[in-house]
Amino acid sequence: MDDSGWDIEAGFPVDGPVEGAGVTSGRLPGGPAVQVMHRGSYDSVGATWQRAEAWMADHGYTSTDAPWESYLDGPEVPEPRTLIAMPCAAGEGAG
Repeated sequence: MDDSGWDIEAGFPVDGPVEGAGVTSGRLPGGPAVQVMHRGSYDSVGATWQRAEAWMADHGYTSTDAPWESYLDGPEVPEPRTLIAMPCAAGEGAG
């Protein structure tokens, strides 16, 4: 598998920017986003992404920024929850 196109970041909620050697602070974009909850193994999350992207296209929404996943449970949970957030804008006919 060619993974040269991946940009993986880990995030934790903090009160303000964190400084230190090897640490880069960032922010998630504000604004509208399509959010979908995936329940199940991490191996099957791709199908949920595909359904969310199809829903956006079918309802006139376009992506405005990089999406992200929030892992609400660990892999030890039989049906872990993954929240997918896709920043977007409504186009004509959205809704």
